[in-house]
Amino acid sequence: MDAKPAPADPGARTTDRMPSPTAHVEYDLHGIVGVRLVGATPADVAAVDGQLGSIRAPLDREPDIVVRFVDRLELGSRVRYVGLDAAAFTDDAFLILRSRHKSPARTQIAFDSLGSESAANQFFSLPSAAR
Repeated sequence: MDAKPAPADPGARTTDRMPSPTAHVEYDLHGIVGVRLVGATPADVAAVDGQLGSIRAPLDREPDIVVRFVDRLELGSRVRYVGLDAAAFTDDAFLILRSRHKSPARTQIAFDSLGSESAANQFFSLPSAAR
């Protein structure tokens, strides 16, 4: 497929709904995988709770996966689409554009963070209200 310019983000959060910058929620999957959400709205946390189940617990270690909810996904190059609005990629990231229930999603997985032992794998996602 031909490369297309990056799509505009479908909106931004309002400041009255944004959590404090230091607010985060953690999940501990039986001591095997630690997940931290940063900047998630209550709706985002509820969605993750529904997907992961009742494993929310403070971590006593650095997380293995960090999901940051951001106002805008920063794309370093042109977006190349895979399938019809399902996924895409840039020179340095993979983009998930649709959830498993086919509702719009915008999640960026940076290639340089995958498999790194020095830092948690970083995922950047737009909040549910901005999708």
